[in-house]
Amino acid sequence: MRQVYAILWTLDALTGLVCLFYFLSGVKNGTVSADNIGIWIAMIAVMAAVLGGGRLLMNKGHRTLAVILLLIPALPALLYLLFLVLLLFSRTPWN
Repeated sequence: MRQVYAILWTLDALTGLVCLFYFLSGVKNGTVSADNIGIWIAMIAVMAAVLGGGRLLMNKGHRTLAVILLLIPALPALLYLLFLVLLLFSRTPWN
């Protein structure tokens, strides 16, 4: 169970870093503005809450709840990764 937790936590941390990268690049080029800053802050806060909550639940001994919490953002990330692998290896013209 610890290995599954570690894999999911790492995947969620990478997903959070991608969100943070796009946020910072949007701040730099001006696409993050007063109109959409709330959405960005909420998304980054949710990722931080999931990572912190997963760590807290694991430290308290609630391994199953920690894994379920970490699965929420990890599942879409894994499905997107699967889609990208499909694009790379299918040799189908996607244009």
